[in-house]
Amino acid sequence: MKKILPAFLLCMFSLSYLFAQEIPNAGFETWNGNIPEGWAPLNIPGFAEPITPSDDSHSGSKAARLEVLQTSGGAFPPLLNSTSFPVSQRHGSLQGFYKFSPINNAQQLIIAIILYSNSQFIGGGSVEIFEAATVYTQFAVPISYFAEGQPDSAQISIVIGDTSSSDAAGSIALIDDLFYGGVVDVDDKNITITNFKLNQNYPNPFNPATIIEYSIPNESFVQLKVFDMLGNEISVLVNENQSPGNYKKLFSGENLASGTYLVQLRAGNFVKSFKMTLLK
Repeated sequence: MKKILPAFLLCMFSLSYLFAQEIPNAGFETWNGNIPEGWAPLNIPGFAEPITPSDDSHSGSKAARLEVLQTSGGAFPPLLNSTSFPVSQRHGSLQGFYKFSPINNAQQLIIAIILYSNSQFIGGGSVEIFEAATVYTQFAVPISYFAEGQPDSAQISIVIGDTSSSDAAGSIALIDDLFYGGVVDVDDKNITITNFKLNQNYPNPFNPATIIEYSIPNESFVQLKVFDMLGNEISVLVNENQSPGNYKKLFSGENLASGTYLVQLRAGNFVKSFKMTLLK
């Protein structure tokens, strides 16, 4: 029995380690200067590098440090995107550990994951964290799926959001030890929708893709559009009759310039808009 138990635990540890390795550099141990291997942070050498390695880690020797910097153009948010990486299962959540020191109550640490199958969006999720955490605290991002089949690739985005005010500079977050939790086999489609709803996109700011989520309680003709701040129509994401339900659309700003864009949902008599920021 003494020989079997350690072998069993070693097997379980090995499986957990294998699954974690689907996330590139999940413990942020390997860096090339201020670039973590497997990630594409929004660092601009000579101007602003808000993503840096930190010795204050949850485990191992390093963690990713995100700081809102003050620049001549205002507060510059840290945006940490992973490169696209392979996925082999319908994972139930993205989890990890964080510390967060926001400057004001409007600051939020946003962690999001988007999953694809054959380059088509099939699932994702996000979590917004407002409360300060002075010790490493575990987070969980529930992943919802909106199509059948197995995902084959994913991208993770981590950002400190709402940096519109100058007093946002100085907000800091540490991220370490990302891993998956659970596996999803069946989607729950028995959810009753009672109100029209348009949720803030995630991640925001984003580069280059973001998810827009909305709900409709009854069959409606739905228009979901993206405009620039001059009112020019940039993209029509939805323009059709839709049945009641929750919907998510992937918007790519790959061919757009950095800046603020307006998302508008029209469904029946319901109209709502919000701003989102593309940072490259």
